[in-house]
Amino acid sequence: MPSDRATALAAEPTSTRPSRAATAALVVGVLAIPFGLLVYPGLLLGLIAVGCGAVGLVASRGGRRPGRGRAAAGLVAGLVALTIAVSLGWQGLRTIRACEDRIGHRPSQDEIEQCIREGL
Repeated sequence: MPSDRATALAAEPTSTRPSRAATAALVVGVLAIPFGLLVYPGLLLGLIAVGCGAVGLVASRGGRRPGRGRAAAGLVAGLVALTIAVSLGWQGLRTIRACEDRIGHRPSQDEIEQCIREGL
């Protein structure tokens, strides 16, 4: 005898239209990868892509809506963008701190550029 939950799930209508969150995850995730080189936009777009991807995966669970592949691809692209942005941001902070240690005070933009040119 089926449970009330199973009956409720079976009664849910399935849609042939892909999840909007899944499509948004894919679009934003693909855009986030090149923006990852700019750190802050990459972080923001990557987080949005990961969030939309997670929502899209939940919406397409159990075959209720198509778009599971889009959601997964957007989630992965968002994670790639986050990895790029975080690693470049971390390297930038390390460069600034190394320059600060070398010159003995918080460096200005010109001093940071000079440290980079001299190879720290």
